[in-house]
Amino acid sequence: IRAEDLVARLRSAIRLRRYDDHIRTENTRLEEQVRLRTRALESSHAEMILRLAIAGEFRDRETAGHVCRVAHATAAIAEQLRVNQSTLHQLMQAAALHDIGKIGIPDSILLKPGPLEPHERTVMEGHCRIGWEVLRLDVGTGASPFVNTILSPPPNAGPATPANDVMSMAADIALHHHERWDGTGYPTGARQSDIPIEARIVAVADVFEALCHARPYKPAFTVDRAVATIEEGAGTHFDPTAVAAFLRAVPAV
Repeated sequence: IRAEDLVARLRSAIRLRRYDDHIRTENTRLEEQVRLRTRALESSHAEMILRLAIAGEFRDRETAGHVCRVAHATAAIAEQLRVNQSTLHQLMQAAALHDIGKIGIPDSILLKPGPLEPHERTVMEGHCRIGWEVLRLDVGTGASPFVNTILSPPPNAGPATPANDVMSMAADIALHHHERWDGTGYPTGARQSDIPIEARIVAVADVFEALCHARPYKPAFTVDRAVATIEEGAGTHFDPTAVAAFLRAVPAV
C-alpha cells in the first residue's frame, strides 16, 4: 500500500462523510421547518373555523358559546363511537359550524323573544340550506373564475387538495343536523342511514346543549331531564346508536 494512495482515499472518504452529514443535517432542518409550517397552517385553519362559527352566532350573545359547547359534546359522543383521533378533531371543528347559516336569518326572527309564527319558522328552517351554501366546495357561487383565482394555490406550490375535508363535512352537518331518524325532519326529510353519521351525532349534541340552556322561549332543563328527553327520542328523532354513545358520554359532556 502506497501512503500517498491511502491518504488520498481517506481524504475522499472524509469528504464524502462530511457531505453525507451535511445532507442529513439539512434534511432534518427542512423537515422541522415543514413540521412547524404545517402546525402553523393547521392552527390558523382552526382559528379561522372558530371565528367563522362565532360570527354565525355573533348577533345572539346568549348563544355565542353554543357552537363551542356543541363541538365538544360532539367530540365526546364520537369518541364513544371509536372515531379515530384525526377524524375526531375534524368532526369537532366541523360541528362548530353547524349553525353558520343563521347569518342569513333576519334579526326580527332570529332574536324574537317568544315562539315563532309558522311563516317565521319556515324562514328559520332555511338556515340549514344557507349554511350548506356557505360551506360547500363551490362556496355557493358556481364555477366563478374570480373564486377559483382566490382559492388556487400560488405558483409552484404543488398539487392542490381537491376539497377541504373539514369544510365538506361541515357542509353536510349544516344541511342535515335538523333531520330526524324517522324522516320527519328538515330540510330534505332524509331518514336513518341517508343522514350523514356526522350530522346524526351533532343532532344529539345540539339538542342536548339547547335543552340545558335558557332561551327566550323556554327555561333551561336540568341535566337529568335533558338526558331523559334525548333518550326518549332514540329511534324517532335521533339515531339510536348515537343516543347510546351519548348516554355513555354524559359525564364527559
